Amino acid sequence: MDTNRLYELLRKLQKDGLKPEETNELSNEILKMAGINTIAQFNANLEAIQAKLDALAETNKAQLEALRESNQSTRRLLGIGLTIIGLIIAYGTFFAG
Repeated sequence: MDTNRLYELLRKLQKDGLKPEETNELSNEILKMAGINTIAQFNANLEAIQAKLDALAETNKAQLEALRESNQSTRRLLGIGLTIIGLIIAYGTFFAG
């Protein structure tokens, strides 16, 4: 982007007035600057959203890992409990009775 030319055209507009082709050029330069600023803002917002999504993904990953650990603990306790109940039933059926 040629900001020098833009400022030159703006100064000329202030002093003498612009020719029709210069008015068109000034308009194009202003629109180009606006477009560049809009794209920069969009990219900044997109990067912020991506950072939030990355943080959320990490949080979800940690929560999933904690849930897996809890699931493993529950399975172990259930297995131990069922083994004890089986031993009690076996003892009552075969040895005590």
